[in-house]
Amino acid sequence: MPAATNFNSAGGTNTLAVGIPSTATLPSLAVPADHAQVTAFGSGAGYCQLALPWARSSGSVQLYPICFTPGGGPTTAPFFTAYTSAF
Repeated sequence: MPAATNFNSAGGTNTLAVGIPSTATLPSLAVPADHAQVTAFGSGAGYCQLALPWARSSGSVQLYPICFTPGGGPTTAPFFTAYTSAF
C-alpha cells in the first residue's frame, strides 16, 4: 500500500495480501458499529466489491476486496477501501 494512501487513525500499520480476493488487515480499529466499502481505483473499466463480510478479531478487522474485469471475470486490480467504526 502506498504510504500516501495508507491511513490508520489508531496509528496501526495496515497490511495487504494481494490475491483473489485480497485481504486488507487494519489493526486496532474493529469496534462495532462499523461499515466497510471498496471501489475500483484508476482508469480501468472494471469494478470491485467486498467478496465476504468483514471479519473482526482481537481489535483488528479484515476486509476482503475482489475486483472484476468489465466482462465479470475476477482479476487483481487497484482498489480503494474505506472502513469506519465506533472507535
